[in-house]
Amino acid sequence: MGGRAFPGLPIDTTLDRETLLKIWNHGRKVPDQKPPKAFYKYGKVHIHIDDLRRGVLAHEMAHHIINTYFLVRPPTKTTEILAQYVERMIR
Repeated sequence: MGGRAFPGLPIDTTLDRETLLKIWNHGRKVPDQKPPKAFYKYGKVHIHIDDLRRGVLAHEMAHHIINTYFLVRPPTKTTEILAQYVERMIR
């Protein structure tokens, strides 16, 4: 009894790359012309349906777990290294 419940991870798959680009660029000072294949933003994984792969999804899930469970959030580069490690181990 007592532990933390694992919060669900919403995954937003889309067929529209333009919508994905708008979400990616929201709040950015300098907009990108092309979003990454997938990204974790606003507590949700955003991915184009054609790019849905096990390694990519594992990478984004790692971002969710790090952001949810680490009491002190590590630096962005450290978070990315951890997510890349998970992606490589899952492939």
